[in-house]
Amino acid sequence: MKDVVLNEVKKELNLKERIVVRIFSKTFYKIYKIGITYGFNNK
Repeated sequence: MKDVVLNEVKKELNLKERIVVRIFSKTFYKIYKIGITYGFNNK
C-alpha cells in the first residue's frame, strides 16, 4: 500500500522533489510505525 501511494505522488514531481519525498517517506513511515506500537502498548 505504501509503495502504491509513493509511486502515484512521484509521477508528478521533478528530480529534486523525488529525492526529498524518498528521504522523508522513510522517516514518516518509521514514526508512524512507532506511534502505532506505542498506542497499542499504552491501552
